[in-house]
Amino acid sequence: MSIINLKRKFISTYINSRGFRTNRKIVVIESDDWGSIRMASRAVYDKLLAKGYPVDKLSYLKYDSLESNLDLVKLFEVLTSFRDSHGNHPVITANTIISNPDFEKIRGADFNEYHSELFTETLKKYPDHDKVFELHKQGIEKKVFYPQLHGMEHVNVVRWMKALQANNKNARVAFDNFLFDLSEHHTVISEDSFVDALHPNSIEDIDFHRNRLFLAAKYFKELYGYESKSFIAPCYIWNKEHEDIFNEIGVELIQCGTFQLYPIVGKVSHFKKKLHFTGELNRLKQKYSVRNCIFEPSVIQRDTVVEDTINQIEHAFANKKPAIISSHRVNYIGFIDAENREKTLNYLFDILNKILIKWPDVEFMTSEDINTLLQ
Repeated sequence: MSIINLKRKFISTYINSRGFRTNRKIVVIESDDWGSIRMASRAVYDKLLAKGYPVDKLSYLKYDSLESNLDLVKLFEVLTSFRDSHGNHPVITANTIISNPDFEKIRGADFNEYHSELFTETLKKYPDHDKVFELHKQGIEKKVFYPQLHGMEHVNVVRWMKALQANNKNARVAFDNFLFDLSEHHTVISEDSFVDALHPNSIEDIDFHRNRLFLAAKYFKELYGYESKSFIAPCYIWNKEHEDIFNEIGVELIQCGTFQLYPIVGKVSHFKKKLHFTGELNRLKQKYSVRNCIFEPSVIQRDTVVEDTINQIEHAFANKKPAIISSHRVNYIGFIDAENREKTLNYLFDILNKILIKWPDVEFMTSEDINTLLQ
């Protein structure tokens, strides 16, 4: 076995062996980035590709975009096709970004001021998105789509604005095409990458993050009518000062990826990696829940995606853990490339069908349900 596979096995064993345990067969699907912009359109994608920008090398640039009416309709069709033994549909915990950059106002201020708009305003600028927010609410009513807070924006505002002011070529090209990032990597953060919203460039940035997170919590409640009890940090990057802010805005459960990337202030590409486990408490008595399964067919393109996901769920259940599945929005988006969405939905249908056959006593839950279980 290779060193990489040994490391993966160790991490999986650590995550599944510690903390909260239950005999119940619980499946949670956590999906990040709803409400956030990414690739603006197929026309923009084709233009950037023709100019030599490697937008075809990163799934988040090749496929991801603000969710369209059809994206949600088709996703809900699959989810409502299944029910667990309690009559509950599979449900997407839709971790939502509340606002996006207002490109026109930023340009109008000659790049000296940052301006944003609620994602419900951004939707009005896209061609097939007029029913998206209403579909969000319908998904909540049908109990197949449950928004939670992912942040005010998915952009590192301070570093991005400095790059725009310095006339950074990639930053300006992206801006001119209504994007904020053209990086070839999603998990490798660099001076040319701006998706790490809560990565402090200096200690003063924490106050900026506090203001943005308080606004995010305020607008989230105004939009959806309830408070978000859980939170997932963009790119899994946050530190203990952010946990103080999460606590102040009412967050009780911190959703985690495999690692928390603990930022070193002022060092863009340097992090301390921290492992957590589901049920772990921090100094503020907030709980962590850790994703122990992966369903990311747009990002990890393997023919064995269904088998791999089922095996990970089985491993979680064997260790008496909820199966908490990472499945980003990019997998369900067909606005740029319809085939991307259709492939994922076919996989998802197959996975849900196999789950119900293999574990007829399965329970489909949200991250907020996990928060309640851990109390």
